[in-house]
Amino acid sequence: MIETSGQVQVAIWKAMASVRTAATCLLIGVVILHLTGLIHCQEELQYCPFYNNRGPSPQPFLDNCTWYRDNACCKQEEITYGFANVKPPQGASDRCLRQLNYLTCYVCAPTQYKFYINEYLYVCSEFCDNFYDACKDAILKGSIISNLYENGRQFCESRRFKVGDRSEDKCFYFSEDLVSNSARSLNSQYIIDILLQLLTAVLLLTWGNQYNS
Repeated sequence: MIETSGQVQVAIWKAMASVRTAATCLLIGVVILHLTGLIHCQEELQYCPFYNNRGPSPQPFLDNCTWYRDNACCKQEEITYGFANVKPPQGASDRCLRQLNYLTCYVCAPTQYKFYINEYLYVCSEFCDNFYDACKDAILKGSIISNLYENGRQFCESRRFKVGDRSEDKCFYFSEDLVSNSARSLNSQYIIDILLQLLTAVLLLTWGNQYNS
């Protein structure tokens, strides 16, 4: 049986309607996923006591502390100036330099209101231990750090930091795992943004074809 041009056109419309319906459902799902992430991120009111209590904001051009690009308390010009004054201990290993950099990046953390209080930095004892273990063979004040301090707590307190417990969620903690997790989170957000753009294009195309038919 030979289909008429009208039947073919109806079949095309039905197919396009199915595509449009599927694309709409996918778009709604992606939008819900996107909004869920935003809502989760905004559950707590974040502010930056190191910078006069201003709010954090996206800083996509940070060349250091890049894991905070999505939501940072610091700005590029601030860390360029501030980090230039940070002097590592003599003979510091690459691992020691990384730990020092993680610690210095606390000024960019959007959660700093939890651990920067009354101009005191509260550092988790777990991070102090990692910091000490990474830097204990370097030289500070003319002596090997492990000869000056017995453990991470002493090392941090000598730097005038307050030491807290990570379980209380009121002190600074960072690890290389958090860098990896942040990168995966940014990649996921990038994929969601691409899907939103593609699905929007599909919807516009199918709707445009319907009206032009």
